Amino acid sequence: MTVQVAERIAQHTAYGPRIVSNHYTRTYYQSDSFVANIRRELPREIDADFFETHLSDRIGADELIVLQRLYAQGAGRNGPAYLLRGLPLQLNAAEANGMLAKLQSNPETQELLRSIYSLQSPADHYWLSDSLNEEQELQILRALKLFELYSSAAERALVSEILCRSGARFPVDRFYASLFIPEDHGFFAPPNLKHISGMHITEAARQFGIACHHVFGNVPVEGVTFLLDSLSSQFLQYARINLPIKLIAEPATLKVDKDGMWRAILMHFSAYQDGQEISRVQASSTILPLKLYRRLKSQQSEDSDRSMRFALPPNLQRKICIHYQDNEQEHEWQSALLDFSQGGFSARGAAKDQPPAGDAQPLDFIMQFENIGFVHGRCRCAWSSEDGSASDQRRAGFEILEISQNSSENLAEAIRRYGRLIERRQIV
Repeated sequence: MTVQVAERIAQHTAYGPRIVSNHYTRTYYQSDSFVANIRRELPREIDADFFETHLSDRIGADELIVLQRLYAQGAGRNGPAYLLRGLPLQLNAAEANGMLAKLQSNPETQELLRSIYSLQSPADHYWLSDSLNEEQELQILRALKLFELYSSAAERALVSEILCRSGARFPVDRFYASLFIPEDHGFFAPPNLKHISGMHITEAARQFGIACHHVFGNVPVEGVTFLLDSLSSQFLQYARINLPIKLIAEPATLKVDKDGMWRAILMHFSAYQDGQEISRVQASSTILPLKLYRRLKSQQSEDSDRSMRFALPPNLQRKICIHYQDNEQEHEWQSALLDFSQGGFSARGAAKDQPPAGDAQPLDFIMQFENIGFVHGRCRCAWSSEDGSASDQRRAGFEILEISQNSSENLAEAIRRYGRLIERRQIV
């Protein structure tokens, strides 16, 4: 690949939104996630030997060109290094005073500049602090009119991905993302949208935190579940729809197991637009193995759940087949599931094929739920009646007599996911 072709690929990749797959945000039933350009805070310096030997051996030539767009050779804290484009890693006294003079009419940014550079004597040099985040850097670069020193969010996301794969060291646990607004989203992007809602920002922060666990916290996508312990939001000003929003995530407390996997976290999120903080979100969560989570849930009392009857959403496929013998002949009642519980269900089907009621013989039933699986076992017909809506249809109620452990778990999951309590039957 020629340098010119590689540069065009890098430029094209850098400026499009890199939307995070809903595989990582765990929004499996949405067409889009609300997070793009997820990345770690880029290191301010990379050791020259690591960059020129180790790093070059681990990435392709085109990716190396992408890195060289953001990093240039210079003097690091401990010797030769490649320095991130942006504010200088070090300033001498004359350079520091020159910057402060340019910011004389902007005392807030002037004070920020003083706070992020620390004097290292006796060398008489000021070194940039790791506490500086991207938005603070942008504030200073805007005031100094040095926009060309800052790269785009998408370009930084690409560089972060390359460095993570290469094994580079990231000295700061700070993460960034861009808020993504699907243009055709029915709730968060209606035609009359006047500003971005706080609920959109809160949900994006939640998804961002989950994605950080998977992408940076060694949390596997399968076999775990997230328990949200708390979530709070504060909105400081309206979010305009025509300007980008940057999200910053910083762990306040973090528990990591011996394998380096995040297990519990308190995360602080900030949303910035046009250099101003517009929202703050705080969330704490615990990550549990899915088997442990299911065991904990199964220990909850099931007596009341067994008697409670649940309706199904109208758009859910609800076929159920009941097999029985009559005069040594096999029969099958193809019917529609009306409601269900852990102890029984009711269905509607053709009157001519209806199973016999009473305790004459057990009946075999099988039903299937999308994304869950099959539920099958044995039952008896407890009652039946005519269906008032059609003379050739009948309704019947069934008591479950036998069911396997796997089918019982599938039925319980179907109730949790699809069931809607029939309130007139219960006092809750």
